[in-house]
Amino acid sequence: MILHLDAGTPQDPGVVGGKGCGLVRLLAAGVDVPDTWCVPPSVPDADLDTALCDLWERLAATGPPVLAVRSSASAEDLDDASFAGVYTTRLGVDAPAALTDAVRACRESLHAEAARAYRGRMGLGHDVTMAVLVQPMLDADVAGVMLTVNPHRPFAHEMVVDACYGIGEAVVSGATDPDHVVLDRRDASVREERVGAKATALRWAAGEGMHEVAVPDADRGRLCLTPAALEDLAGLARRVEAGIGPRRDVEWALTRGRLVALQDRPVTGLPPEHPDEVWTRRFGDEYLAEYSVPLGHTLMGHWISEYAFTEMARLAGRSDMDGLEPVLLHEGYSYMSGRYIAKLLEAVPADMRAEQAGAWFTPMWVERIRVAPFVPRHMLGWLAAPLRDRRAPLRRNAAALARHCARVESALFPKLAQDYTGLSPAQWQEQMAEVEALGVEHFRVIRWGMTRHNPLLHAALSDLLRRWASDDDAALYGAIVGGLPATRTARMNREVHALGLTARADAALRETLRGGLPYAEVRARHCDAGLWPEFDAFLRRHGHRSDSRDISRPRWSEAPDDVLALVRAQLHSDDPPPDPERLEHEAGVRREAALAEAEERAGRGVAGRARVEVLRRLARWTAVYTAFREDQRYHLDYVLTHLRRLVLEQGRRLAAAGVLGDASEVFFLEATELHALATGGPPPADLDAAIAARVAHWRKWRDRMPATYLFDGVETEGEVVEGDPAPGVVQGATDGVGAAHGAATGPVRVVHAIADLARVEPGDVLVAHNIDPGWTSVFPLLAALVTETGGVLSHGALLAREYGIPAVMGVSGATARWHEGEQVTVDGSRGAVSNA
Repeated sequence: MILHLDAGTPQDPGVVGGKGCGLVRLLAAGVDVPDTWCVPPSVPDADLDTALCDLWERLAATGPPVLAVRSSASAEDLDDASFAGVYTTRLGVDAPAALTDAVRACRESLHAEAARAYRGRMGLGHDVTMAVLVQPMLDADVAGVMLTVNPHRPFAHEMVVDACYGIGEAVVSGATDPDHVVLDRRDASVREERVGAKATALRWAAGEGMHEVAVPDADRGRLCLTPAALEDLAGLARRVEAGIGPRRDVEWALTRGRLVALQDRPVTGLPPEHPDEVWTRRFGDEYLAEYSVPLGHTLMGHWISEYAFTEMARLAGRSDMDGLEPVLLHEGYSYMSGRYIAKLLEAVPADMRAEQAGAWFTPMWVERIRVAPFVPRHMLGWLAAPLRDRRAPLRRNAAALARHCARVESALFPKLAQDYTGLSPAQWQEQMAEVEALGVEHFRVIRWGMTRHNPLLHAALSDLLRRWASDDDAALYGAIVGGLPATRTARMNREVHALGLTARADAALRETLRGGLPYAEVRARHCDAGLWPEFDAFLRRHGHRSDSRDISRPRWSEAPDDVLALVRAQLHSDDPPPDPERLEHEAGVRREAALAEAEERAGRGVAGRARVEVLRRLARWTAVYTAFREDQRYHLDYVLTHLRRLVLEQGRRLAAAGVLGDASEVFFLEATELHALATGGPPPADLDAAIAARVAHWRKWRDRMPATYLFDGVETEGEVVEGDPAPGVVQGATDGVGAAHGAATGPVRVVHAIADLARVEPGDVLVAHNIDPGWTSVFPLLAALVTETGGVLSHGALLAREYGIPAVMGVSGATARWHEGEQVTVDGSRGAVSNA
């Protein structure tokens, strides 16, 4: 009826429970484990007293027993659900009646509210049974928990030990401040150690039961584990991993030199070392870098996933990619599929893949991509794909964008001045259909320029400059791809500079602006200032812009403080910032000089003239598609602003009808819900609850960025950041993607939104989640740029190169890592940021 566990006991969770299975695993691995008896769930309550009385008599035959009684549920210590601390443990059980009470308490804990809630959260249901384990309680000198992996660096060769004097329950329950030691698993050397306070120890004494005793001061101030004990624990970790597997959580006790294991379970919630799928957030610098509200995602997400990815693959004849989802939404943020990219790059020879994938993925997945087979017919399909889309060829695609942008501007610019409240339901539906058509067409055009022509042109130019012109530090490349004055962004920067000069000329207005008053107060106080006619004209031309692609965020026409922030940034110094036209001219001069230098170097030898002609054409088309990247974004904002106004108008109508609490809740509908409600359909019964849950999720995650990668769905920063330090890495340096060469040191200026740009001062290192082209009027003031997303072809990288400032992109958590005013050094050549 009651079982004695040994190495041959069947590992049946329904009989011995999850904890019991762990002890059997330890025994089978040759690990020292205290004698353990198991009361299976099959022992009926009517027989429990008799069975436990018999057990007590057997144990008492060698002396008065003192026992530890532990729950062991069938759903416990699982690979994905530890149930740590959820069920009951009783220590210091020293009487038959107390044993019966303890076993019953463990059984009853199966039905406790906390246990039911945990099972529900893990999707385990309630068909769970409870076994109970009985062990002699050890009078431990030192005890604690050992993880054979470091959860903070799960890819490193590290193990972690938390330890205290006395019984280890104090560590498990968090009742004490334990010693914390990080060991190298391979040689047991100490990598980190922290001596905990260990003010008290948990002990058992006859007549007193479990009680706390004070730890002497001398013992508090030193590690409770000797070097020999640490060696023994490292040996235990190796035996456990050899016999059971990696990444184990082991409770242990050290009693008069005897090291025993009390429990084994997997360490849960860690990214796998060899994932089947890696999702990356590094690609999302263009449109998908921010939290996506439900309406924005469901109205516009398919423009990218379906028309920029899936349809493009079909045009290349890639039926083998049908069913692969390119984009995943995780906690409101978009991730690109590593399997999708690996499959896609089967069309590219192996030695050409790393540069394309390296900026998005960790080395482990880049290697997975590199060793995937090269399939020549897939390459032929990609080469033939442009023939199946009239928009696609290199010469046609730029012209197609120009036509599309002209259509967008002519169709939508007049509508932005309309009275949206006057639209009939039919007109509203018609304009929504127009937005959908323009959005689809936008991504059908830019999918070639943005995902094919632009990266290939830049890669080819960079590679040929390196091979033909010895441009190993990419200095020539950086100069050649900068200095493009014809973009919309460049023209807008000149206008912002002009606004700054006008504000600077009015001494009283300048002082008020430098004081930080909001737009409405500044305008009321200086209503006759000459700035306002120019300011209003700027908003009429560019008020559809925003620093966000999120349609729930206001546009410049709704938030003039954002534009005024760009003007304020021009006023901090006594002298005006450099004239953008002069900077553009100087960049153009550098560009022409760099191109001439490249042509001179490449022009030597028999094939020199041919190489020069190739470089000229490449430089010309690279310039075209660099401007393409800037201009398409300006015109997409027309589509998004019109969509925002249509959606808000429908939100106003639904709020007036009592369907929504207020108009802004419309952004927390999904597209199907919006269209159903807009056509007069009844609201779903659970709509209020659904909106409340979505709003709560948005509030939790809008400013809380998840990890850069998902390894099989588990968040991680990858094996480089969370692994062993690489040789030669600067201590304290943070790696990213070097995007504009050079190095600079300056104070950090953390910017979360365009309004924060008002605080930017000359010499600042701008640290931001992402960069919008509308921010670039402050670039002449910057010493360097650091962003959390993006790569070498992102807007921020291109602009940094144009303005000649170092830039490092893709630095995870950058906006939280450094504080305002902290001095940092940005090395754009190495892709590293370190404290100065």
